[in-house]
Amino acid sequence: MLRELRIEEALIDELERGKTLQESAYQGLVKWKRRFGREATLKQLDDCLRKIGLTSVAEQINGYSTI
Repeated sequence: MLRELRIEEALIDELERGKTLQESAYQGLVKWKRRFGREATLKQLDDCLRKIGLTSVAEQINGYSTI
């Protein structure tokens, strides 16, 4: 996901070190939002999640799913 959101490989490696997957993903999204500001939109995240096959996650984030 973070690669699709244009986060640098070195930062991804740093984020993954010694953290759970959930914590790494959360911290990565925080970094993405800080780096890209207004460009880091829910639409961009939705597109990214769908592109990598996480459609159900995109739907949950957007409130389309009750799961």
